[in-house]
Parts: sequence; structure tokens; C-alpha cells
Amino acid sequence: MNVMYFSYQPYFLHFAEVMAKKDWVPVYWSVVPNVEGEIKAKYPHAICHNHFDAIKGIPPKEYQGKDLNPLCPSVLSRLANHERIVLGMFERNDSHTSSFSYRERVSLYQYLVQYWLTVLEDLSPQYVVFEEEPHQANDYVLYAVCQLLDINTIMFIQTRIDKLLYPINKFEEGSKAIYSSYRDQLASGGADKVILSERMEKYFSDLQGSFDQAVFLHLYDQVDEVIDLMSNRSMMFVAMKKTARFIIKKLNIKELRHHWRLLVSKPGTFFYSDQKQRNKTFKASRLTYVEHLYYKSKTLLKKNLLKRYYKAIAQKSYELNRPYVFCPLHYQPEKTTCPLGGIFDDQLYMISLLSQALPEGWLLYVKDHPSQFVSSYTRYGEHYRSKEYYNEIVKMPKVRLMPLSTNTYELIDNSKAVVSVTSTSGWEAVIRGVPAIMFGHCWFRFCKGVFYASTLEDIKKVFGEILNGYQINENETRLFLKVMEENTFEGVVGGPGVQKFFDISDEENGLVHAQAVKSLLKSHRTTN
Repeated sequence: MNVMYFSYQPYFLHFAEVMAKKDWVPVYWSVVPNVEGEIKAKYPHAICHNHFDAIKGIPPKEYQGKDLNPLCPSVLSRLANHERIVLGMFERNDSHTSSFSYRERVSLYQYLVQYWLTVLEDLSPQYVVFEEEPHQANDYVLYAVCQLLDINTIMFIQTRIDKLLYPINKFEEGSKAIYSSYRDQLASGGADKVILSERMEKYFSDLQGSFDQAVFLHLYDQVDEVIDLMSNRSMMFVAMKKTARFIIKKLNIKELRHHWRLLVSKPGTFFYSDQKQRNKTFKASRLTYVEHLYYKSKTLLKKNLLKRYYKAIAQKSYELNRPYVFCPLHYQPEKTTCPLGGIFDDQLYMISLLSQALPEGWLLYVKDHPSQFVSSYTRYGEHYRSKEYYNEIVKMPKVRLMPLSTNTYELIDNSKAVVSVTSTSGWEAVIRGVPAIMFGHCWFRFCKGVFYASTLEDIKKVFGEILNGYQINENETRLFLKVMEENTFEGVVGGPGVQKFFDISDEENGLVHAQAVKSLLKSHRTTN
């Protein structure tokens, strides 16, 4: 059966090798140069599409000059909700110049729909497999068109529980295996006595402990800088510390040679970028490494200035003994809000809804994500954060902007509820005995104590339950953790840095992904 793969991670090659024994034939693969040769050698008939070309709407050589199928208005009408998400998703490709016009975005979106309609008709894939929830516009349009044509999609969801992942078909639906197992065990009294494995018991205990410990569990790739940002130290101190860490880590022959190679290379040979350049179409944009360094420096300066402004207008004092709801914001632009949050990618809209739904006498405490200011995340996203953005928050009735240095667990523990799009703060809240209201598709959505809201009435209804004395049942939370361990797999989603942190090889990770998919397919046969 024909399969299309959308991941350029080396472990996907091992995954595909295992699945080839199940008659999965790769016919299309999103690649980068360091894996393209190996894929072509093993699967000479597969179309290899450069990942960065695909993002910009540049077809592979097999489709250059090919007539595409006509694009019927009825198709665009059926995809209208997806179009809104895609046009917002292009923000991640316009972090530097704010020059990606609405007209160009619409034109590229329509081309991508037309392109994937043609490819899917030509290749007739049985499955389209994504590395994770698709969150570049090109991949997301493919995902949407697959739904339109009723073509099976598969993707992998990384939990924040150790290195546990699970496979799903659609991120909007979540894991049917986890949901049904949890529901059935709750119904049969499984929450009456829950025995967790040793590592799950430790994980549960750690999240009930101090915030400093939780930072290491959930922000492993940026712990030092996040702690510095939350410590309220001066930006000069943080910058000097960051520079020292960079010098220690990067000043060696191998790293210097790598950066020199990037500096002298032609655009699109060794250095690749998904960013639009000013005065060029997105398709024609080829950011150089020198330009990348310039924009990175400019972005860091903007972030530092914005952090100072945030600090200046945040609450100087606040009360923890009065009724309030805690709303931790997401780093943006990122998949956690787009596409996983739908319309709530606009977090200002979410805050406005919450402020209108609050019971009498309650406040809404909002705190931005520290990752919005860390230097390792250099997508600036002026449309997502600015002085005006924070001014809008502080002007809203019943809303207070919390300092970055505020202890997140202190805010969680004293709140009536934690509200977010998909933030793991909601998961931490439930483990610590506080209800969570989530607006997006998060991996812990099915756990008791987590309320999914999509309307103003949903929010008011949950607040009403809390006012009436709703309490978290810890045993039900522990049962969910047990069910998660029983229905997940020991692997990771992402690149070499993630694999190195969790100490798993490409071969091991590829095998885990294959086992996960086989389990998913088996469950389909059982339920059909």
C-alpha cells in the first residue's frame, strides 16, 4: 500500500524500514539533504520533496510544470475553517519583516490545496504519516485535504510524561484507546485503588512538589534561561550568563568550522530558513546566514526591551487569598495554539471571554510564558506580543498581569481554576488538586478534572460547578496516569536534541514508532 511520510528525522527511516515489511511502500517523502540520499537509495521510486521548498510552495521536480487539477469553489468552501487557521499559521514564516501580505497568503493557500488534491489523486496513498501535529502551512493543508478526501492520516503525540508518546489519526479526536480505557476503568471502579509504577509514582510526586523541580520535567531544553528570567535578575546579568554558556559550549574547532561553512555558503545549500524576506515573495525568499544572525540579534534586542516593559506594567502586588482564576499564556507562534487551539490562537480573545464569564468578585491573573523571552526561541512574532498586546490585557476589567518572577505553583495552588489553551500548567493543576479549563486539543484532555470549553456558556457552566464546590478526586487523576502508561510507547517526537536528552537512538525510536502504528492499526481492526 502507498504511504506518504512527512518527517525528515533520521529515525523515520528506521520506522519506514519496519513498516515496509507490512507492505508499506513510500511514494512521497518530505526530506532535507542529509537524509535524501539514503531515502532515494532505498526507495528509488519515492518522490523526495525538500522540506523548505514545500513550505514555500515550490514543487518537487516530478511536479514542476505539471498541470494541477482545477480548484472548485465548493472545495474552498468546505475547507473554510482550515483556511483561517492556515492564514494565521503563516505568521511563523514572517517573524522578521512583517511583509507577508494577506493576498500572498491566500494565493499560496489556494495553490497548496490545488497541489495536494492533485498529488493525492495521482498517488492514491493509503496512509499519510506526519511526525507530529502538522503545524507548517504546507503540512496542515495536506492534513485538511486528506480529511476532505477521507484519506487516513497518522501522527504521533508527545506527552509531558517522561518519554511517552502515542499515535492518533486526528489531533482533534485524541487517542480513542486512552479515552475508552480510562472511561471503562472509571466505570468499573478502577479509581478506587490505583497502584502506579515506581516511575509514575515519582512523576506524580514531583509534580506535587516544588515548581523548580517541575521546570526540569517540562522545560528541559531551556531550564537555565527560564530560571534566570523568573528570578527577576537584571537583563544584563542574564545576557552575560547566556554569553558565557555559549562560549563554553560553542567555541571549539568543530563548531567554528560549522558556522564558517554557513557564513560562506550560498543560500539554500547549507543554511535553510522558512522565513520570508522583505521585497521578495515567500517562494523566492532565500535568507542568508548573515541575515539570520542580523535578525536574531534584532529579535533578542526586541525581546529584552519588551521584557522590561512587561516588568514595568505587571502587578507590583497581588492577593492570593481572594478568588481568582489563573491563566498562563503560551509561547507563540507555536503549534500549542495554532492549530491546536483553533480560534483561541488569539489569546487576547480567550482572556476577554474569561473576564466576561468570571463570577462576581473573581479576578483573572494572567502570566506570560517565560519562553516568550528566552534567546533560544528567536521567532519574534510581533503580531503575537508587543507593548500594545500587554496594554490590552491590563485594560480588561477584572484582569491582572502577573510578574514573570511569580511562582507558577503558588498561583496554581491558590486559584479556583487554571485556564489555558493546551498548557501543561492545566495538567499540573489537576495533579495538584485544582480544576483545569482547556480551550484546545491537549494530550491530557480526557482526564477527570479537565474541562474542555469552546463557548462562553461552557465557561460559565464550569465556573458554576466550581462555585458549587467541585473537587478533584486524586484517585481519578492517578488512574489517568496509569492508563496513559498502559496505552503509550517509550519514544520521542522531534530532532536529535530531544533524542539525546532522553537517551534513545534512531533505531530504537524508529522501532517504537512502528510498534505504536501497529497498535493503532490493530485497534482499528478490533473496533471495525
